[in-house]
Amino acid sequence: MHNKRRNEEYIEDVQMIQPVKRKKKKKKKRKRRLSSQFYWMLLVISAIATFLVLFNAPMFPKKWSFLVLFLLAGILLLTGIFTAVFSPRNRIQKFINCTLALCLGFVSVLTPYYINKITELFESALGDKVRINLYVLTDEYKSQYPDTFRNVITLPEMDSNGNFKNVDMKDYADAVYGTTIETDTTNQQYALKQLKQLCGKQVQTIDKNALSDAVQAFYDNHTDILIMSEALAGTISDMQGFENFETDTKILYSFDRPIDASASDTVAVDMTTKPFTIFFGGNDTTGALSLEGRTDVNMTVTVNPNTHQILISNLPRDSWVKNPYYNEKRDKLTHLGLVGIDNTLKGLGDIYGIEIPNYVIVNFDTFMVIIQALKGVTIDNPYAFTAIDGQYFPEGTIGLDGAGALMYVRERQNLPDGDFGRNMHQQIVMRAMIEKLCSPDIMMQINSIIDGMNGMFLTNISMNSIWALVNKQLDEGIEWNIVNYHVGGETGMEICASATGQYLSVVYPYDNQIEFVRNEIQKVMDGETITQEELPEGKITTDYSADHISLNSQKNQTYQYEEDDYEEPVEDSTDYEEPSYDQNYSEDDENQDYNDTDENTYNEDVEE
Repeated sequence: MHNKRRNEEYIEDVQMIQPVKRKKKKKKKRKRRLSSQFYWMLLVISAIATFLVLFNAPMFPKKWSFLVLFLLAGILLLTGIFTAVFSPRNRIQKFINCTLALCLGFVSVLTPYYINKITELFESALGDKVRINLYVLTDEYKSQYPDTFRNVITLPEMDSNGNFKNVDMKDYADAVYGTTIETDTTNQQYALKQLKQLCGKQVQTIDKNALSDAVQAFYDNHTDILIMSEALAGTISDMQGFENFETDTKILYSFDRPIDASASDTVAVDMTTKPFTIFFGGNDTTGALSLEGRTDVNMTVTVNPNTHQILISNLPRDSWVKNPYYNEKRDKLTHLGLVGIDNTLKGLGDIYGIEIPNYVIVNFDTFMVIIQALKGVTIDNPYAFTAIDGQYFPEGTIGLDGAGALMYVRERQNLPDGDFGRNMHQQIVMRAMIEKLCSPDIMMQINSIIDGMNGMFLTNISMNSIWALVNKQLDEGIEWNIVNYHVGGETGMEICASATGQYLSVVYPYDNQIEFVRNEIQKVMDGETITQEELPEGKITTDYSADHISLNSQKNQTYQYEEDDYEEPVEDSTDYEEPSYDQNYSEDDENQDYNDTDENTYNEDVEE
């Protein structure tokens, strides 16, 4: 009993003397923090990347690159010393190194981004197609003349935007199409080829040599659908009796013809050591840009990068000049572009005695957007006037937004010297645009300008030429001496090579003023310094008697189609069969009565 009790007491004593197990405390892990040396290494990498990017940037002057190199070396030296002296945990030093690294990183990333963005802007501005439309008269117009339009084609339904929807050209395979092959050869051949594919057969056509006759036959219901390039259709509203063509008609269907590569290829010009001339044209249309179309603005800008001279010169849009496309027969200057921009460059080059390899094309819509992208321009308006839309432009220094600038360069009816005053306004705005584009402040707006100008112009100026000129501007900080002249003339009425059906209003430009401008251009090209002068009093010395074109002088010419008349710019295996107009058709005399149906005007299928 006693032994048992002793054993229990002994066990209790042993338990009491055993060491108590304590819970181990967890050691706190130290947070690893990036040191100032790490951020300095990032700064070194960012500095090297920035230097390499700027050194290889095409518009960045090399001497600026070396200045940047010395600046970056100084920054790295100072920050390196402070990083070595202060504790690696010094927050201020880490903040400085990190901030500088981020800033230089942004420069090294954004610079190539904007270079690519600008390059894409110009590479997409070549222009590679021409729009050809099929026009029909509206039901509203036809309802006004029920006797004329007894038998008409049925038009498809319209969508909410007023455009035809679900158009199937097979429904119009038996319609009669109006053409003017003599005036719009390539485009109309292309349209006839496409129509044959869509309709499954050759369509019936009535062809007229004169544009006005083709439009008249269309209005007289001799043709159901009028085939016309968008550029050529823009001239119809200027013809007497067809002023409301745009509202009288609707577009049933459209084709986009690819243009020849040679017409849109970039042309590299040395813009840093040799004088050059660029044509600035403004199409008097809205919507999509095209290298074919009338030019409401016909401005040449001659630049000598060595003497820092810029000469802006332009002629009235209606100047009666020689048209290279029509074997030097005279035409309105604005019509030279109907067959392509190359024809305009050739015609103006012949007038001024120079080569004009490059162009920039805008239209009414895009011009307004470009001015908006520039945040407007400031001009010195020589006199006060109220435009046709009611806008008032006071005399003196005024600011123009996009809409205001467009009206300023378009207005002519309320100007004291009409179209000649409009030419002066165009030069005033062009001068303001050049000055703004060359100002240092433009860099602060570069992103909005690039975005705003995307798709707003056509040009064949090579990107290398542009970068070289920008490089020179930044390197030398050029202040350009800008001189401008606009040639005047006297008005008259003439038959034009591109529109032989009726007399059109033209301007006979003053020969002595053209000669004066030619001499001034040559001075700029030769490196002479010029100053703004008054143009000499206008005189016409050209004898135009031998240049007069008789009404419908091409009337009895017939169009002979050849198999290779139209060639696709791209490879096309589709066989092209002869269009279905009558090859041997020649129009009757100019007093032809359109109410008399002439079976001979239809195609061979109808005759059979």
